Amino acid sequence: MFADLIASFLLLILGTGILIIWLADINNNPEVDLSQGFFKAREKDSNNIFWFHIAAELITGVLLISGGMIILLNERELFFLVYFSSGALFYTSLSSLGWALADRKRYPYAIPMLGGLFFSVIIPVLINL
Repeated sequence: MFADLIASFLLLILGTGILIIWLADINNNPEVDLSQGFFKAREKDSNNIFWFHIAAELITGVLLISGGMIILLNERELFFLVYFSSGALFYTSLSSLGWALADRKRYPYAIPMLGGLFFSVIIPVLINL
């Protein structure tokens, strides 16, 4: 039971953190051109459409918060969503590490991404103790 509380706390903190960081960063990111609106936002260097990435990050945050609530409410039949949210966290953390490590100025961003990778593996272990 204590391990479940720890897992729930981690999911809630990680999900909230992802949402706060991305919502705060959307308008302040100098690498993204939002001049034509959110759905036409593009990375300035690569010209990649950026809203897909933002949507994936925000969905991951919502999934993590949902997973934390599922554990708190002990909704065992919905635990598959906890595993799914941990997988989403693993993917987004690993994918974002490539961005963080591509430029020395972004290295500090790698720390929370490494934390996300670590916790994405630990959380499923905790809920199975």
